[in-house]
Amino acid sequence: MRKGQLVYVNDTTLLSPSENLGKLHRQPTIRLRIFLDTADPLEDRGGLDMDIHVTAQTALFGADLSGSPASTTLFGHEGGVRIRKGESNRIGCKDYEQDFAGDAVLVWRGECTFLEKLIYARNAGASGVIVVSDDDEAVQPSATVKEIAAAGNLEDVALVLLPHSSGKDVAAMVEGAGVSYGHVLFSLDRWALPSQGWTEEENDEENREDAMHVLYINDRALLNTRLLVP
Repeated sequence: MRKGQLVYVNDTTLLSPSENLGKLHRQPTIRLRIFLDTADPLEDRGGLDMDIHVTAQTALFGADLSGSPASTTLFGHEGGVRIRKGESNRIGCKDYEQDFAGDAVLVWRGECTFLEKLIYARNAGASGVIVVSDDDEAVQPSATVKEIAAAGNLEDVALVLLPHSSGKDVAAMVEGAGVSYGHVLFSLDRWALPSQGWTEEENDEENREDAMHVLYINDRALLNTRLLVP
């Protein structure tokens, strides 16, 4: 085996229990549009593009961004949701000292689980969390059934993970908000990136098919491994 290769397992006895099948239908990736509400066109922003699209990994807990009510009314609705940083809480692993009032909070990966980051953000009134990873490896945030049950209601909050290469640019935009331009916003775009060369219909079908065949060990998704299911 070489790094990055995809392993296929032909054993239907490894299918997840029926109570966990719902999460397998989640779209593993989603595209975000990051943009500004106001900006001075003459302002030098250090070469940063202030209207970009980035691909993020969705979480296997919280609101389902491929079609839940939260995906259209709170986290990433069409009009745009403000992205804010947590003052004195860059990693998002402790209680916040501010109320996010429905905004999304941008944090960095590490120190605690993805689920804990979402819980802290939810308790501070955020509609969700955008996590900047420390590398570009594709990881779909997950948690055990017991951990998710203990977290309480997560239907109206969501979490996504950005690769480091694009996430650091988003973080730079959020860091500069309120200085030379206004707020940084984002909205959801459920279709494939043009560079992938897929049609919208083909991409949606491909993502659903891929998500349904993820292999789980102790309720956690096994990276780069898929089940062969007839």
